Amino acid sequence: MAALGCLLAYLLVHEFVAAERPRYWVRLILIWAIILLTVFASSAKLTLLRRENGPASYSHDGGVIQTEATIDYLLQGRNPYTEDYLATPMAEWGINEFRTALYHYPYLPWTFLFSAPFRLLATERSVGMTSVSST
Repeated sequence: MAALGCLLAYLLVHEFVAAERPRYWVRLILIWAIILLTVFASSAKLTLLRRENGPASYSHDGGVIQTEATIDYLLQGRNPYTEDYLATPMAEWGINEFRTALYHYPYLPWTFLFSAPFRLLATERSVGMTSVSST
């Protein structure tokens, strides 16, 4: 709704602000506001909803959930390509008849190797925040 308000403001500024320089800057700010609201704010909202409701919710496909489990396997020293995913949140996602990815990891290694350092940082940060809040 806010993004539509920014779009309406953008159109009104284009029509009713005569001076070129202020019109340019106001429109630029409104474009950035639209981008932030439609891309980043919605992503943050879905991330927070997923954190609150569990890993099998609010993800567009099972690959996101499975990659997180794959990184956990990697950090445990296990081969993600030989493991099954029956005991992971991936087992809760999707439709039962189509959960073939529970028995294999279908993506190339770069997917989880690139993401592993970010998972480590996120895990360390959340553990650090938990220990700070519990003291």
